Amino acid sequence: MKFLRSSILYFGLTLFIFFGSTRPLHCQNYYAPSYEEQNFFSFGIGFSGYHGDLQDELILPYPSFGAGFSQRLSPHVHLREDLNIFVIGAKDSDSDYEDFLIRNLSFLSWNLELSVSLEYHFWGQYSHKLREKLNPYFFLGIGLVNVRPTAFYEGSRYRLRPFRTEGKYYSDFALSMPMGVGLRIKANRDVTILAEFGYRLTSTDYLDDVSSTYPDLNAMEGIANKLSDRRQELGYPQARMGGTRGNPDRNDGYFILSFKLEGMFTFVFDLK
Repeated sequence: MKFLRSSILYFGLTLFIFFGSTRPLHCQNYYAPSYEEQNFFSFGIGFSGYHGDLQDELILPYPSFGAGFSQRLSPHVHLREDLNIFVIGAKDSDSDYEDFLIRNLSFLSWNLELSVSLEYHFWGQYSHKLREKLNPYFFLGIGLVNVRPTAFYEGSRYRLRPFRTEGKYYSDFALSMPMGVGLRIKANRDVTILAEFGYRLTSTDYLDDVSSTYPDLNAMEGIANKLSDRRQELGYPQARMGGTRGNPDRNDGYFILSFKLEGMFTFVFDLK
């Protein structure tokens, strides 16, 4: 409920900035040719990482791939839609804490994110060809991300969600709240390089399949029991029902560091 209220407030702020930024469109033609295109396409690669019950540090060990479409609303503001494909994962065996080493959990997932954001440029961009050589920006938005944690056990990889390893159901999807900063670098008349770092708050604590306590393991059969309590692989006794497995007071999040190339839509796709 707390996240829902925050999301509504956040989305309301986004709409306020959106509608408040459209007014300069009327005077934009004083600075740019009236025929100049206002639509842009970008694509690139980068690195991704996660922040949650198995890892609370900024580590970006996995790849990410992204593409986006944006439209100039005013000299300072772009409305953008992004598609990101990224990998996140973590292992207790990499931890420096004894309790985590004993818990012995791990996960890996390929994720898809769709989002809509507003991007604010520090310097006004009145014409694409006459844009600044360096232009910092920040962005904020709202999106949707899938939740598909997997784990490797005895030579096979398993999707964790169907096994309900904590005895609870959680959704295949979650809301995300992208926010971050970036730098636009003018490569030449047509192409811009974007270097961007963003963090995503989410509405789920199950990106890693870990959130709260151990269920009644005696009621779980076969592989579900083994995936829920992986302490047993290290020779520890079966975890008791209600024992701490994660931290339910904080939802999971993830980072994306990306490097993109951007150009006018018709230039990128060579449309005449």
